[in-house]
Amino acid sequence: MVLTQRTLVDLINFIDPDWIRFPDPNERGKLPLPPGGMDRKRIRPLTEVARFRYETDPVPLLASWAHERGLRFERCGKSGARVALGRGWRTLRQDVLLLSSPPWVELHVLPHGHDVVYDRPSGPGRPVLSRRQIDVLKSLLHRFDRPTLPHRRRGH
Repeated sequence: MVLTQRTLVDLINFIDPDWIRFPDPNERGKLPLPPGGMDRKRIRPLTEVARFRYETDPVPLLASWAHERGLRFERCGKSGARVALGRGWRTLRQDVLLLSSPPWVELHVLPHGHDVVYDRPSGPGRPVLSRRQIDVLKSLLHRFDRPTLPHRRRGH
């Protein structure tokens, strides 16, 4: 309920930026987050590439995509899988990690062997991908009917 109230105040701030309808800050203020409370939707790990709803099991689609490209696929428990983004590339080897908690699917790109850390300061940073790795990742996002990634220059 607290997160809903905070989101509604954000909406009011967007619709009424000049504070005309609710000029009193006491009427417009956000409730404080409970101790240790965190809005998981707003605090996302830097390794996350996409988070979306997917009604069926996404692992078979990931497995067939990896098989078509000759990439190594491995299951991670009941609701996840990992695919190595190639071998022998000049950049540090990266993995695509799929986590599924129906109906949500998360795709992360991490250094090989790492896991997702949800608090930013201690987790791995944003991955640096080669142009070829970005193209491979775009093909996976396309397979899931998701928006693709722009090509980024290194260091950006």
